[in-house]
Amino acid sequence: MSGRNDLSELNLTDNLFEWYSYKGNYDDVVVSTRARLVRNLADFPFPQKIKTEDAVRVQTLVFDAFSKKADFYQTNSIPSLMTLGFNLFMERGMIKESVNNAPAGGIVQCLDGNKSNMGFIATVNDRDHIRISCTNAGLDIEGAYKKCHEVDLELQQYLQFAASTEYGYLTSNIKDSGTGLKLSAMVHLPSTAFLEQLPTLVEALQKKNIELKYGFGPNSDSKSGFSAGTFFIASTTISSIGNEAEQRTLFAEAINFIIQTELENRRIIIENHMTRAKDIIFKCFAGTKIGYLCTRGEALSIVSGLRWGLNLGLFNNLTYHQIMSIYYRVQDAKLKFILSNGKFSFPQDIANDRALQEQYMRMKLIRNTFEHIQVCE
Repeated sequence: MSGRNDLSELNLTDNLFEWYSYKGNYDDVVVSTRARLVRNLADFPFPQKIKTEDAVRVQTLVFDAFSKKADFYQTNSIPSLMTLGFNLFMERGMIKESVNNAPAGGIVQCLDGNKSNMGFIATVNDRDHIRISCTNAGLDIEGAYKKCHEVDLELQQYLQFAASTEYGYLTSNIKDSGTGLKLSAMVHLPSTAFLEQLPTLVEALQKKNIELKYGFGPNSDSKSGFSAGTFFIASTTISSIGNEAEQRTLFAEAINFIIQTELENRRIIIENHMTRAKDIIFKCFAGTKIGYLCTRGEALSIVSGLRWGLNLGLFNNLTYHQIMSIYYRVQDAKLKFILSNGKFSFPQDIANDRALQEQYMRMKLIRNTFEHIQVCE
């Protein structure tokens, strides 16, 4: 194991780069932008077919390469990562659960304090030998890509990646072969969903090789096309068409199309549907003022409603990054960390129920965060 490797819950929480706490470009629609580069080492099978001893060798080679700049990177094998720490990464969308079952799986975290707006992480042996990713607040394709590209160039000084002149970089999924670049953005589209325009948008994006899927899972009870919170992930689907610069340009055009679609639908709502919109939004706002318990799903509804209200000019003394920051900070693993590292008093009837204590704490944090919101009608 190389680099700094203290991933205790306290150290992990202190060092996680909270990109969601920063203001981003076009953050009224685009919550975050993510770039990911996939690389595999030459002369080693993909993780799905690799022997344990070879997987360990891959992990050692990758960790050693990152250790050349030990002051900037922290490496950890998955077995050494505590459950709560793993879940904190999961909740922030930095890793997927599949890395937990990867042969000799590992993660690499960037600890460069000068780039605290960059949610950088690299996974080892999770479907590919290396997956380098960076998440930035708002619309920042170039910023997220630049960090991944810099790390890629650093690693190429010490590692030989599998590639061919015909197919480019070789990957476990053929759709990732070529540049190995995947771009994605989390977008919030309440106006488009409200007007039931999502199918039209999805169809238009498919023609641009862009996939639009639910950001937090679908809400099957909704007849208006709402997802859970109306958050979506727009992402590229293939890495073999064009070079990295061309792929970034095409993705930027697609995201701009999404932004313009949402802005136009927002205008239509302001002119024609404000009563219905206000009904949804102010019911979400009421959730910050009343009640004692709040589930994760209810928190997402509050976050979505407040963002939409801010879109439509209904709130003052509120920012988009403030809204997203509290959402990520009231996730299950984060609340478990808070409860395990502090002394709190709870109503007697939930004094021994940790699940209800988490809901109680979530509601308290949400209420305190949004107590100064001003309504503008």
